[in-house]
Amino acid sequence: MSTLENDEKKTPELKEHFLSWQHLCLKKEWILRLNQEEQISDCICLICKQIANYPVEINCSQHQHLDEPLIVGEHCLKQYLNQNSNYCPIETHKDCQYARNKLAQRSIHKLQVICPLQFEQESRISDQVQAKRINCNFNGKIDELKDHLENLCPLRLSPCWFKPFGCNHNGLKHELEQHLISNMQFHFNLVIKSFQTLQQTMQSLQEESKKLQVQNEKLILEVQLKKLKEEENITLSKEYSNKIIIEIEELKKCMKHQLKQRQILETENQKMKEAIQSIEKNKQTNEQELFKLCDSSKIQITASKKEGQISFQLHPNHNSKQPQDDQNFLQLCSLYKRDEQMEYNFDLFCSSSKLINTFTGHTDT
Repeated sequence: MSTLENDEKKTPELKEHFLSWQHLCLKKEWILRLNQEEQISDCICLICKQIANYPVEINCSQHQHLDEPLIVGEHCLKQYLNQNSNYCPIETHKDCQYARNKLAQRSIHKLQVICPLQFEQESRISDQVQAKRINCNFNGKIDELKDHLENLCPLRLSPCWFKPFGCNHNGLKHELEQHLISNMQFHFNLVIKSFQTLQQTMQSLQEESKKLQVQNEKLILEVQLKKLKEEENITLSKEYSNKIIIEIEELKKCMKHQLKQRQILETENQKMKEAIQSIEKNKQTNEQELFKLCDSSKIQITASKKEGQISFQLHPNHNSKQPQDDQNFLQLCSLYKRDEQMEYNFDLFCSSSKLINTFTGHTDT
């Protein structure tokens, strides 16, 4: 069995204590190595019976009648509450109330202790073996332990240089060199395996990158085509809009011209109507005067209207003895014929007039 396999099967007790000493309660035997019982009597955790690390005092209203301080380690209390549905460890009730005890914290941090890794090493091996191993001679206060364990302790576990490649060895610093020498082939295989994995990953990423690039190019092309289509639609829409505007303007001009022509025609038509009304009025007046004259002159006349012509005849029984009456009669006949001639001249004008303008409908939008 190789040295590496032996190292991996060892239980890393020193490492566990190195990582957990800041949170778990402190071992009573370790603290009593350099301190008296009286110094730690008020710092005992009620849950684990060890020295409370980061001590808190339980101050629930249900047990305010108790005189002694109820000190527990903060980590122990939280672990207990999680495992017991938040029931108080002193009495059976929920919603346990607690607060940091700064006085107890200061008292604990001033205690003198030896290195906890040295204490664990001494408790696991015999004195003869202990003499052959590296020892830690730390002797100081608890609040100085963090800096010592992280930077100065010779018993601190160090990871293998090839940990990023998969080696899980953890050991003391003086053992690291021997580990590296005795496991060179193993480390080399880890590096080759890691390199091959990295190559596969890079190849996979390159293929994925190519696919993404193709998809990206397609997407860019689709976006460009869509943009061109939108621009083309916008251009066509503008051209169509401009065409519609031009046609509307032309229609407006045409409508204005037609309205103007219509007004002119209406004006002329109104004048014609007025002229016709005047002719009709004069005709009626002349007819009335003619009949009055006939009545006053005792002249009997017959008027007939055939094929647009009007003729006046004296009655056969009429004997004209007064030339003045005949002259008046002829004068009235001439006035009447003049009115008839004016009326029929208007009809002649309508039939012989020339085309002025022709109104046409729309030929486009």
